[in-house]
Amino acid sequence: MRKVYPKCNTHIDCFANKDGYCIALKLEGFSEEGCVFFKTKQDAEIARDKSFRRLVEIGREDLIEKYGGRKTHEHQKI
Repeated sequence: MRKVYPKCNTHIDCFANKDGYCIALKLEGFSEEGCVFFKTKQDAEIARDKSFRRLVEIGREDLIEKYGGRKTHEHQKI
């Protein structure tokens, strides 16, 4: 796991913001206007749920198992 994360104070309500650091991106340099990956925790959970349901619908449980099912950043210790 990466140990150094880029600092981000732009979106403190982003799903990937952990104590002022972005755990989703590798590089700094996103604009002050906003990151293109920004989602609130609620929006990210909705997107994950939609993806999960679609994978079940098309019979790709193998991908759900491979990539950790319904785990989110909130469930991982960082």
